[in-house]
Amino acid sequence: MRVKEVRSLLQARQNYAAELRIELSHDMIDEPFTNELEKVLSDASGGTCPVALVYGGASSRARIRLGEQWRVSPSDELIQSLRDRLGSGSVTLLYR
Repeated sequence: MRVKEVRSLLQARQNYAAELRIELSHDMIDEPFTNELEKVLSDASGGTCPVALVYGGASSRARIRLGEQWRVSPSDELIQSLRDRLGSGSVTLLYR
């Protein structure tokens, strides 16, 4: 076996993650929630992974990709923190 390159899981995620997708429902969104989400994402900012929010309302659905300043480093801690708050099915890391 030959190895051309060795990367950590975080490095592989940073290189191959296409998007961190967060699914939200209309009943989840209030000021305390948005403040907490902002803090969690801010703590992980400075990475290369884009973040998208998928909002589902009573009769609508929208995908909102956050701006460049919200790109994150998709660490285990960030993903677990989001899953703890939102549920494991609400947070998905998509790869290219």
